[in-house]
Amino acid sequence: MTKITLTKQEQYTCHKAALIRAENTPDYWDTRSGAYEAAESGLNLHEFIAQDAAATGSEWAVAKAIGCHFDPYLIKGKRIADVGKNIEVKSTKYNAGHLIIQPIDRDEDIAVFVINKSPEYTVVGCLPIAWAKDAKFRHKVQANWWIPQSYLWPIANMPYPQIALAQ
Repeated sequence: MTKITLTKQEQYTCHKAALIRAENTPDYWDTRSGAYEAAESGLNLHEFIAQDAAATGSEWAVAKAIGCHFDPYLIKGKRIADVGKNIEVKSTKYNAGHLIIQPIDRDEDIAVFVINKSPEYTVVGCLPIAWAKDAKFRHKVQANWWIPQSYLWPIANMPYPQIALAQ
């Protein structure tokens, strides 16, 4: 595990970037991955934007951990990787949380799992998404895969680092 602390300015930038995404995306609330789950869990739009800012912070923490350039304002969706050429960042605020992979996550990417408790982010580990989509991790009720932290590799062991770190 690698601990990364974002500065106050970096944290402000994460919130600003999340707000800009919300303002410039007419269907932001309706089409964002997790929006329906957020609404079901009682999050309002303001809380959802804060959650989006925390996710941006997680991406920035991964970029800092591996020495990769990061643009918090880049609107990626599922079109391009969160960090570098092939890193999909997944995060949670729960210390005992699982890496959760969705069917729309790209098989060629590497998932990096982060616990986000701003300002400190803990980069827990990584796993190739193609490997994470294994039947043993398939959730019994949801249409996704839940990978326990004990199955994750340290990011120092990330496969194909030359691809992951390419800018």
